[in-house]
Amino acid sequence: MQPGALAHKRFILARFEVDEWGNRRSPQCIDTLFPNKRHKRLPSIS
Repeated sequence: MQPGALAHKRFILARFEVDEWGNRRSPQCIDTLFPNKRHKRLPSIS
């Protein structure tokens, strides 16, 4: 595996960081935790 591919994989894993309960953090989770910040919503990952 090339170093570039590994770095890319690490970036993907960091983006889908898992919380203490084993759930992937996502814009939906952030919305649920901070509904008053809905206008600052992160772009959804399709």
